[in-house]
Amino acid sequence: MRPEEEVRNTLLSKMRLDLGFPEGMLAVERRIGKIPHLSGKRVPDRRFDVVAFATNIHPLYPIFPILLIECKAHVISVEDFQQVIGYNTYVLSPFIAMANGEGEMLAWKEKGEYRFHEGLFSYELLIEMAQKGDLIE
Repeated sequence: MRPEEEVRNTLLSKMRLDLGFPEGMLAVERRIGKIPHLSGKRVPDRRFDVVAFATNIHPLYPIFPILLIECKAHVISVEDFQQVIGYNTYVLSPFIAMANGEGEMLAWKEKGEYRFHEGLFSYELLIEMAQKGDLIE
């Protein structure tokens, strides 16, 4: 198993067991164009590591991405965050994160600025924040 796959598998286990993410709402290693709200749209031929979906967080789509995560086997750099931000210009998830063997860094936009939090929030809290805030574009 490659080091990045180990990071991803450890992360997925934590998400399901500790943070309450339903397994059926997680997509792993898929093309960006396979995300339901992007069907038929022109998007780059790129693959994401993990997307968590939720229901009832977007007024137009019954299921929508709530968290986009990129996994790395090295120290996370500015370029790594730029990669996940670039992917998210299509995915439109209200939350993005980077993960490596050391942990995770969660980010979301508030008033046009990214806010950062070390670690991930629970699935329930992400949904609550998405439903309360102005995080869905």
